Amino acid sequence: IEAQNVTGEFYGFDRFEALLASFPLKLTPEQVVDAVLRAVDEHVGAEEQQDDITVVVMQATPVAVAAMAR
Repeated sequence: IEAQNVTGEFYGFDRFEALLASFPLKLTPEQVVDAVLRAVDEHVGAEEQQDDITVVVMQATPVAVAAMAR
């Protein structure tokens, strides 16, 4: 969200939230990371990276109802 392009515009929370909302629900965590990094790279363009990039993706795993009854 803090990545800046050549004009100094931050990637920002609004753009990040819109990107996440555009993803199909079936994406793997790896695909999400790849898409986020691509979007940030496109935003930054030729500007030199100013900071590190950290992306954490969690995937929910369904729990069987029978296992919860114990």
